[in-house]
Amino acid sequence: RPLVQLVSVALVCGLVGWVGFSHINHLIPHALLVAAASFIYIALADLVPSLHRHFQPKDLILQSGLLITGLAVAWTSPMMQQFLIHYWKAMV
Repeated sequence: RPLVQLVSVALVCGLVGWVGFSHINHLIPHALLVAAASFIYIALADLVPSLHRHFQPKDLILQSGLLITGLAVAWTSPMMQQFLIHYWKAMV
């Protein structure tokens, strides 16, 4: 019985998401940008384990820098991709 409820909820949420996102296609790249930046931030924050043990004011600066780095990488990667495609075509 719980499995049937879970599948029902997943189906309803999937349909609501499909209908909702079909009207806001122009926002999907921005949502993916935020998601990618969040994953990059998590990966970079895990490289600095002291951020998880104790919090100091300087940690806020470090975390902000990691977050900005994640946003910058996610924001510039499409531009870098286009540059590399153009460069590769010029080489061939």
